Amino acid sequence: MIVESLLQDIIEGVSDTYGDAFFSAITLQLDKVIKSDYTFIARFNRLKHTSKTLALVASGKLIDNFEYDLKGTPCDDISGDTVCIFPCDIQKAYPEDQLLVDMKIQGYIGTPLYDSTGDVMGLIVALYTKPIEDEQRTLTLFKVFSGRIGGEIERLDKHNELVEVNINLDKKVKQRTAQLEYVIEDLKHTQKKLVEQEKMAALGDLIAGFSHEVNTPLGTVITAHSTLFEAFSLLQNKFEHNKISKSYLEQFLSLQTTCLPLIECNLRRAVELIDNFKMLAQDQSEIKPVKISLNNYYKRILLTLDSLLKRKNVDVRFSGCEDDDLITYPGCHAQLLTNLISNSIEHGFEGKKGNVIKVSISKLHDRSFSVSYQDNGIGLKKVDTKKILEPFFTTARNIGHVGLGLSISYNLAVNSLNGKFECLSTEQGAHFEYSFKAIS
Repeated sequence: MIVESLLQDIIEGVSDTYGDAFFSAITLQLDKVIKSDYTFIARFNRLKHTSKTLALVASGKLIDNFEYDLKGTPCDDISGDTVCIFPCDIQKAYPEDQLLVDMKIQGYIGTPLYDSTGDVMGLIVALYTKPIEDEQRTLTLFKVFSGRIGGEIERLDKHNELVEVNINLDKKVKQRTAQLEYVIEDLKHTQKKLVEQEKMAALGDLIAGFSHEVNTPLGTVITAHSTLFEAFSLLQNKFEHNKISKSYLEQFLSLQTTCLPLIECNLRRAVELIDNFKMLAQDQSEIKPVKISLNNYYKRILLTLDSLLKRKNVDVRFSGCEDDDLITYPGCHAQLLTNLISNSIEHGFEGKKGNVIKVSISKLHDRSFSVSYQDNGIGLKKVDTKKILEPFFTTARNIGHVGLGLSISYNLAVNSLNGKFECLSTEQGAHFEYSFKAIS
C-alpha cells in the first residue's frame, strides 16, 4: 500500500505536464520520495562524451542545469547500459570524479534511459551525502518511471524537430511568397509596359521561339569554333616540335575552308534573327497615329518595293476604295504590306512566270476597312495554312528563312490596328485578308 501511495503521489504530481515542466515535476516528486540530496535527469551527448541535466534538484529545490564530462564518472558506466548502485564509498570507486568529492557524495544510484530503439539516451541519478538506507526503493522507482521519462525525452525531440521543420517551412513559404510577389509585381509591370507600348499579345511565344531559333545557329558556331580551336592547338603543338607535315597542313586548311564559311553563315543568321526581333519591338513601341489617304499611301509603299518586285518579274494589280482619308498607324500598314510581298517573293514564285499580286482595299462601314492580298504562286498546303501565322513557322527553313514576317503581320493587324488577319484557303497561290479600324 505504501508503494502504491508513493506511485500515486508521483503520478498526480506530474499529470498534465510535458517537456521541461514534466522533467522538473518528475524530478521533484522522485527527490521528495527517495529523500536524496541531489536528484537529476540527464541526456547523453555521444559526440562530445558529455551529459547535460534536463532537471536538477538539490535539497528539495530546482537549480540550474549544467553539463559535465562523462570520463571517469559512474555516469560513464550507465551510458554503456549499466545500472550503477553504490550505497556508500562511491568516491573510492571513482577517484577521478572530482565532482563527487566537491559535493561530498557517499551513495550513488543511477539507471539508464532508453529510446524506442533500445539505445541508451540518458540517465536518472540520485546522489546521497550519507550512505543509502533503502537503495532498492530508489532503484525500483527509477525503473518504473524511466520508460515515461525516456518517452517524454523522445517526444520532446520529435516536437523540437517538428518545430524546426515548421520554422524552416515557414521561412521557405515566406521566401517563396516574397519571390512570387516579386514575380507577380514584375509581371504586372511588364503587362503595363506591354499595354502602354501596344506590343503584341503573343510576345511570350515569340520570345520563346526567338530563343530557340538563336540557339540553333549559335550552337553550330560554338561547335565549329571548338573544332577549329582543337585543330589549331594541335597545329601549334606540331609546330613547336617541328612535326608539321604537308598532309596535316592540307588537312588543317581543308578544315578551315569548311568551318569558317559555316561560322560566318550561322553568325549572319543569328544577326538576322536579332534584327528581326529588334525591328518588331521597335515597330510596336514607336508607332504614331497620322491622317493619310489610304490609297495613295499603299501606292507609295508599292512604289518603294518596286525593286523587290522586279526580282521575280511580279505584276502588281492594285485597287483602292472611295472615301479613304483616315487617321491610322502608317508604319503598321507599311510593315504589313512589305511582309506579305516579301513572303510571296521568297516562297510563292519559285521558278514561275506570269507572277501576279493583287491588292485591293474595301471600306466595310464607317471607319472600318479591309485589305485583300492574293498571289498566284505555288500556294500553301492545307496543314500549313493553319500554322502559317505562328511565330517562327516557315516552310523554307532549309534555306535560312526565319518565319517571323506573317506573325509580325498578324500582331500588327490585331493588336495595333484593332482588326483581324486571316490566311484563307484558295485553289491557287496564297490569300491573306486583314481588316482594321480608323482612329476616331
